[in-house]
Formats: sequence, structure tokens, C-alpha cells
Amino acid sequence: MRALDGLGNCRFYARPGQTLDGGVASKAVGVVGGVVPDHDAYIALVELINSLLRLGLACEGEPQPRFVNGAELSSL
Repeated sequence: MRALDGLGNCRFYARPGQTLDGGVASKAVGVVGGVVPDHDAYIALVELINSLLRLGLACEGEPQPRFVNGAELSSL
């Protein structure tokens, strides 16, 4: 991810495989920042980042963890 054009920094707060405490509050798992020339480039970069992120969610009462990318996360 850090090698993407336009991305200036990339910081993850959660490690791969790390279990996060449950609850109803949102928790940041990372942050990215950068500079792009225009709005279209911004949208393209966000879509690319979302496609590269993959999160596994194990929810109580579900037999298997769910895996989603960044774009799918908001639909849960």
C-alpha cells in the first residue's frame, strides 16, 4: 500500500491477525494520507485503497469469520 502513487503516509494501528475488543464504538485500524492532483484522482486512490484492504470479522453467534474489503465494510 505504501508504494501507491499519491499516498504520502500509511499508518496501521492494528496488526494482521490482531483481535480487537468488541463493542458498539468505532475503532480506527489505520489511517492513510497523501496528495493527488484533482478530485478524480482522489476518488480513484480511495477506491484502490478500499480494494486492497481486507478485514476479517468474527462475530458472536456466527460460525465462520467474515472477510470484507474496505469498500464492503460500510455495508455491514
